[in-house]
Amino acid sequence: MRIIPVIDILDGKVVHAIRGQRNAYQPITSSLSHCSQPDNILQGFLGLYPFEIFYIADLNAIMNKGNNVAVIKKLITKYPRYIFWLDAGANIFGTSPSMTNLVPIIGSETNITMMELADIRKEHNDIVLSLDFRDKRLLGNTSLLESTREWPENIILMNLDRVGTGSGYDRKLLNNFLSTYRDHNVFIAGGIHKLSELLELKHYGVSGVLLATALHRGEVTEQDLITLQEA
Repeated sequence: MRIIPVIDILDGKVVHAIRGQRNAYQPITSSLSHCSQPDNILQGFLGLYPFEIFYIADLNAIMNKGNNVAVIKKLITKYPRYIFWLDAGANIFGTSPSMTNLVPIIGSETNITMMELADIRKEHNDIVLSLDFRDKRLLGNTSLLESTREWPENIILMNLDRVGTGSGYDRKLLNNFLSTYRDHNVFIAGGIHKLSELLELKHYGVSGVLLATALHRGEVTEQDLITLQEA
């Protein structure tokens, strides 16, 4: 099971995402870095553990308030050995850099339809679909849940209400999802904050977990990650 560190970028700085309330996000305070610059945060993650994939959210692009293309391109160029999943909102193919180690994320909150997803996959087969939930409901077009025909291989199950809270993952959401959709790699995000949860998710057959707060606070340690890998 992969652990994918999250780097949320707003106005060129890495911020602490809490409950998807993007207008209230503040620069991250991290035990892994002395500042909130994206490069320093990434180095902090790599100093903790040899992660292979990183998730980047361009919050400016997602909120239609400019973008962080220059910052992100510089970061991805500097680290060609690593894979970067990028969520840059509805216009991701118009604003994100085209690079071999970048994988676009299509979020359900962009209101993408199944037909639009099918059209994107004709041109960009290597994408990730993020199913974004708030208040127990899918944000966006619910028809995405009616058929998996156009789904890519990798799916993020995101509970925005739990992001950055350390309140634990949404077991009901995950159980309901796994009981219905079994043919995809599922990556869960939102609320995970300790080793016991990670071990539980690995037992369930989850392909990966997106983490930020737990890593910055030292709630998930290097030894925890080694233990998880060996379990």
